[in-house]
Amino acid sequence: MTVIYVLVAAVAVGNLTPDELIKAGDNALAVAAEPFLGKAGFLLISVGALFSIASALNATLYGGSNVAFSLARKGELPRIVDRRLWFGSNVGLYLTAGLGIVLALFSNLNSIASITSSVFMAIYLFVLIAHWRLSHRLGGNRWIIGLGIITISLVFVDLMHYQWHAGRQGFFMTWAILLGAVLVEWIYRGQTGRQFVTREIGLLKREFETLESQVTAFNHSIARFRNDQKNGE
Repeated sequence: MTVIYVLVAAVAVGNLTPDELIKAGDNALAVAAEPFLGKAGFLLISVGALFSIASALNATLYGGSNVAFSLARKGELPRIVDRRLWFGSNVGLYLTAGLGIVLALFSNLNSIASITSSVFMAIYLFVLIAHWRLSHRLGGNRWIIGLGIITISLVFVDLMHYQWHAGRQGFFMTWAILLGAVLVEWIYRGQTGRQFVTREIGLLKREFETLESQVTAFNHSIARFRNDQKNGE
């Protein structure tokens, strides 16, 4: 994927000057294809972009809603998020779509792209930090994990620097989303009294009860089998 992105960027820069790329804005690739493919190239890239955007939207909507559904099933989010509504979809799907619509209405495309990148960088950073802390249980080379933490941190700082100078709206919305997520988590855990240790114990207890019921059912089956043998004799 990296090679493809680099090649696409090279073609765009090779066909248009920096000023022309800036002027083209969001449809820069379609404009870059026009000099050697003509109007057909412009139309081809535009249609391809529409399909690409549609697939990305589907992946984001359903992927994000499934994550919310899974977290709700495990007690990390309110149970209402895993409820089924209307066409069988869960509440998380509609929440994700609603938040996306709000961002689309109150932000431009460049801000949304930079906000999304920043939030993904924050998620990757926390995942790497969690892996670092749990490496003694999960395995993994801590040197590689540490290098990933440093790299993602530098990229995140660079994104913040870009947002601050390119458009303050994206900068403030990024931090509003991150701080809002922390606030919602804090309020939810304060209201429910849930803790990570409590949740883990609850999950282990549930698994133990399931295993115990399976063992009980197995013992009953063995007892019935022996009774049938005795009656047959």
